[in-house]
Amino acid sequence: LAVMLAGAACSRLQGLESSDLPLAVPLVLAVAGGLARCPQAVVNVLAAGGGEWVTAARDVLAASRLSMQSELQLVACALVRLLQVLGSSGNPSVRAEAMEGVLLALVQLQNLSKEEHMAVEESDSEGEGESDEEEVVSGDESDEDDESQEETEQAFLERYAKAAQELAEESNNMDAGDVEDYEDELMLGGLFSVDDGVQEKDGAWDMVPAVASIFITWLRAHGSATDLGGLAALLQARPIEGLNAVSELPQFVSAIQSPSS
Repeated sequence: LAVMLAGAACSRLQGLESSDLPLAVPLVLAVAGGLARCPQAVVNVLAAGGGEWVTAARDVLAASRLSMQSELQLVACALVRLLQVLGSSGNPSVRAEAMEGVLLALVQLQNLSKEEHMAVEESDSEGEGESDEEEVVSGDESDEDDESQEETEQAFLERYAKAAQELAEESNNMDAGDVEDYEDELMLGGLFSVDDGVQEKDGAWDMVPAVASIFITWLRAHGSATDLGGLAALLQARPIEGLNAVSELPQFVSAIQSPSS
């Protein structure tokens, strides 16, 4: 099933005029799901070793169009699995775009993790501040609050009745090519194991160290002089802000950018 879905999604990607189209994101995720679960089987059915998908994935990441942690984790996992399958073979341009995609995904995952951590800290601080303040409400004020609450409930019902009607009208007029927005995180259990270096952080699994470690291991084992030189040139031409904050990468990136590399 993963092979069939990934193959169909990749074929559809080939037919898109541009990866900037809304449909590119779900197609990239569909192929990524197959690559993450069954990398060897999926790579065998993708044209040109998955070149079209890698280009689309890199473009989507470069445009920061993946806002959810699970989406970034899925694409990052798929890219490193693809590199593992390719080993020392494959089209050099595909390998180069895959490497850039991995780095972009790692930075965005790191930034998202920091934002979520800061949001949790701010929420905790606000909660402590509110618990320290006690508000005494008189009988008259309580009656006014009740009336205000009734009005609020009525306004609430009216607003959502109007929103439901607008949604119904939009669904009737929706073009076949439109892609609906969604807010549900993807379920990614089993993509990596603890043996891969996945760590638990703030109650969730942190895949950044695992992806970074697998990527560096692949580069050391299979990265050619062309790969390393191309990566160094890429980072010089299109610097990826925040890369030095990703675990395990700063020292390695500095090494490949040094004159002796």
